[in-house]
Amino acid sequence: MKIIRYGNYDDIDVQFQDEFYYIKEHQTYSNFRSGSIKNPYDRTVFGVGYVGVGKYKTKEKDGRFTIYYQQWKNMLLRCYVKAERHHAYEDAKVCEEWLNFQTFAKWYDEHYYEIEGSLQIDKDIKYPGNMIYSPQTCLLTP
Repeated sequence: MKIIRYGNYDDIDVQFQDEFYYIKEHQTYSNFRSGSIKNPYDRTVFGVGYVGVGKYKTKEKDGRFTIYYQQWKNMLLRCYVKAERHHAYEDAKVCEEWLNFQTFAKWYDEHYYEIEGSLQIDKDIKYPGNMIYSPQTCLLTP
């Protein structure tokens, strides 16, 4: 990251030097020097997923994970962690746009419906044998 605006020691703007060039405003110089300013586009979830920037939160006010985050993280877990142990998922992948939590949460929010019980994301009802989780291939099912 680099400083792109210096108001004073306690008010700087930094820009991350990755493909997103995200700008984080009103940070402190001491946090910049220590490297403690977090980039929301770092791939911190299983080395592939990132939270991004937007209206969707990972946690509720009481500290529990949101349903959006739970579903997203479980999908990534199946593809990038459990795939090593469960052959049914060894070729499964998540499309690039859904590696961004904000994009996935928006899709989930738009497709969510009330039922008794819970909804699960399914990648191969529409296309049997499909191995890609994406907005075009997935459904929410009871």
